Amino acid sequence: MKTYIFLTGGIEGINGVVIYLDNKIKYLLKKGYRVFIICPNTGTIYVKSLEQYAHHKPFMKYYPSSYKKGVLRCYLNELQQLCRDIDENETIIETHNYNLSCWGEALAQTMNCRHIHLLVTENPKIWTDEFYRFMKFKLERYELFGMNEKTIPMLMKGWENLDISDKYFLKTPCDNTVQEGGSEFLRKSNPEVDYRICSVGRFDKPYVLPMIDQLETFCKEKNCRVQLFLIGGVYHENNLQKIQNRLRDNKHIEYVYTGFQYPVSLSLLHTMDAAIGCAGSVLTTYRAGVPTIPLDVSDFLPVGIYGVTTNSTHYKESGKKEDTLSELLTKILIEKKVVTRNLSPDYGDLTSEFDIHFAKLAASNQSKQYYNVSAVVNKGGSYKRRIKIMHVIGPRNYYFLDNMKNKVKSKILAKKDE
Repeated sequence: MKTYIFLTGGIEGINGVVIYLDNKIKYLLKKGYRVFIICPNTGTIYVKSLEQYAHHKPFMKYYPSSYKKGVLRCYLNELQQLCRDIDENETIIETHNYNLSCWGEALAQTMNCRHIHLLVTENPKIWTDEFYRFMKFKLERYELFGMNEKTIPMLMKGWENLDISDKYFLKTPCDNTVQEGGSEFLRKSNPEVDYRICSVGRFDKPYVLPMIDQLETFCKEKNCRVQLFLIGGVYHENNLQKIQNRLRDNKHIEYVYTGFQYPVSLSLLHTMDAAIGCAGSVLTTYRAGVPTIPLDVSDFLPVGIYGVTTNSTHYKESGKKEDTLSELLTKILIEKKVVTRNLSPDYGDLTSEFDIHFAKLAASNQSKQYYNVSAVVNKGGSYKRRIKIMHVIGPRNYYFLDNMKNKVKSKILAKKDE
């Protein structure tokens, strides 16, 4: 049976990967594929169409090399039994982050099928020799891709120099989240502020506090008040508390936090004077007609005005003048060089985008060869020390203690932020 297996971090909440999965699965089903989504994390699923494909396997939170051989063999057998009755020649495993790339390779070898690694990390980095050798192996087989043309050259930086090329790039369409319709948050719009600005996305990302700092600078320079709509959610409550603490009693910025929204209300976006985004969410507001400023995913400084001075959603372009956020907001809000247009996004058919995925897979090395990931890890000493503890007390006991530690840590951070 034709089978496509995604190994991804999780499908809870709303983020670019979740929307990308929803889009690609629709394409795969039309192609006659059976689909599995296997992930270590769990939580509230907002894109309900994904629930039927999801399988929670918490042991994949750790690298395969974390486990003793007998334990690892049992886990791989468990995954193989979940995805049984496959056609080896028409089964593909797609993985999305460092540790899952190792699980994908080990599972592909067990099932005798293909494995591609599509790295969706915005600031990729290789920390260890063994992980570099693994990535080099996948690169030479054309089985390693990034979500941006710069992703894989950035990953390999410091190990080897790669030219920016689309041969290492697969688009991950994920901006088609906007639909016609109202929103309960429309009534929270304050007509007494000077401007309304939104940011759409996942607010655990590190761009949020620098964005607020830069926005406050603009407000002080222009002596104005802004209402900031944060349209999205967080996975970790302490990150929301940091935002709340930063904006508490702020004289220049009042804010509305919506939590995860799916779909995003087009009517709400059309009340905005500008948007500030990072990565894929830039296109969400831009296609709705809102003047949008992308922030660089590395330093969180503005890239430009999307569709006017830049076509980059992720990174600044070398050789171009770098305007401050205050300067760009001045052009949009005060000089009115770009204004909100009430557009209804036309997302079109994504078939051609995913056809390219399969064309690149067809152009890759077709021989079934696999890297031995039994010693591969992309983390340093503290991680390896924790794995030694796991070997002593067993995986289940370690999961329990690790979860307890994370809960206590979250409570401590929450109290510090109060």
